[in-house]
Formats: sequence, structure tokens, C-alpha cells
Amino acid sequence: MSTSSEPVLFSGSFRPRVAARPISAAFATAAALLLLAALYDHAASALILCAAISAVLIIYGVAYTAHHHQWLVFPLALIGLVVQISFLGDQTLRAGFHYLALALFCLPALPAVRRSRVLHTGGFRM
Repeated sequence: MSTSSEPVLFSGSFRPRVAARPISAAFATAAALLLLAALYDHAASALILCAAISAVLIIYGVAYTAHHHQWLVFPLALIGLVVQISFLGDQTLRAGFHYLALALFCLPALPAVRRSRVLHTGGFRM
């Protein structure tokens, strides 16, 4: 440990996370299956596999941002980007995806906002 008064960015007690290995293996397996489905001209099964992978990623992302609120801006920016993409042609479908995704990511953060009492600090007083 340093005796100087400068802050230490990385302490010597850092342990690498072991949980990343199974997640990485699962993503590599899913990518390989998707590539195989695309190579053998199974468009329907490739689309179903993409939807399944996306559903798992969205569920994991909601759970992760519920515990790590500093990462909430990342899915909110991605939602704004996906809503502007033209593959969601129908306005009703686009609005439904937009508000459902916002609710999925923002509703778990509301208890933390209430506990922080940040909403009680502002106002339109003159």
C-alpha cells in the first residue's frame, strides 16, 4: 500500500471474476449456432435463434441495470437507437416496443430514486 496522499486506483486485492467464463461460453455457443443456421439457409431458425438470444440478453440487462444503476444510460440510449431504426415500420409496433422497453429498464430503478429523495430537492419556487 502506498503511504502517499495520492488516491490509489487499483488495489492489490483484485480478484478476477470467474462468472464471466460460463457467460462467454454461452455467447460463443449461441453465435456458433446462429452462424450454422445462417450458413445452411435456415432463415426461420436463424430468426428464432436471434429472438431467443435477444430475449436472454434483455432479461440479463434488466437484472444487471436493476443492481447497477450507473449503467442505466446504456440501455436507454440503445432503446432510442433501436426505435429510430426502420425495421420497426409500423408506428404502433414502434411505440409499443419503445414504452415497454423503457418500463422494463426504468421501473426497477424507481425504488432507488425514492430512497435517494432526489425528487424532493427540486421545485418551481419563486
